[in-house]
Amino acid sequence: RASANISYLKEKGYEVNHRIVDLSSAMSIFNSALISENLEIPEGHYEEEQMKATVVPNRNAIFSSIIYGYALSIVSKENIDVKIALGVHSGDHAIYPDCRPEFYESLGDSFRIGNWDSERVKFFLPYIDGDKKSILFDALKSCENLNIDFNVIFRNTITSYNPDSEGRSSGKSG
Repeated sequence: RASANISYLKEKGYEVNHRIVDLSSAMSIFNSALISENLEIPEGHYEEEQMKATVVPNRNAIFSSIIYGYALSIVSKENIDVKIALGVHSGDHAIYPDCRPEFYESLGDSFRIGNWDSERVKFFLPYIDGDKKSILFDALKSCENLNIDFNVIFRNTITSYNPDSEGRSSGKSG
């Protein structure tokens, strides 16, 4: 699905540098309904207590560490400042502590203390105080501004914790 969006954006004239980092080996040691085949994804709104089963321990710190390291490599190679854009949002604060502003403030402090040139890398968290609805409204506006088809992009986007084989959500889980 991501490759379909990347191809579409390239056809529209956008330069896309897409990298895949295989974390399957590292993630295989964690216990979470999102990544463990033997655990069932619970039903319910993603802010409900039973959805804690979908927490992947330290997930956003792991992702952010890899992205931050890559950003520092870009700084070194290209001599440019880098912004890391993440879609974490306030709707996730109740169940996912690694989606809270204080988490990213602390993580950013740690990265700045532990790395050279870290003043050249910043987190950009436009939805940290927003919800999924604000993300969709922004996506619609951004697609219009970029002259790309919202429906094409979101047809190839999976947001369900438990999608069917076509990538569609039943609406029963986060």
